[in-house]
Amino acid sequence: MQIDPEQLREQYDSFSDEALLQIHRADLIEDASRIYDEELARRQLVPGKIVEKSSQPDAAEVGAELPLDEDHPAWLAEAAEVFSIVDLPGGVPAPEAEKV
Repeated sequence: MQIDPEQLREQYDSFSDEALLQIHRADLIEDASRIYDEELARRQLVPGKIVEKSSQPDAAEVGAELPLDEDHPAWLAEAAEVFSIVDLPGGVPAPEAEKV
């Protein structure tokens, strides 16, 4: 099986640290293992080490009440999130569209 090393580098580069560390190195062919090792080294990741949580809030924190003070604008308590989906005839709906 031939692989495109540059395409594989781009693929590994697009993964989060957590996703990259979930790859089982033993399942990779020689070239893929080498590129995987290079990406781990570039990010200074060590397999088996716990990755620190990202700065993204947990789902439970998203709906949490925010204290209104000088750090938060007055309109924040009444803010809303807008979400829209386009479902074209003959298209395959996205999983999010099927839930609506």
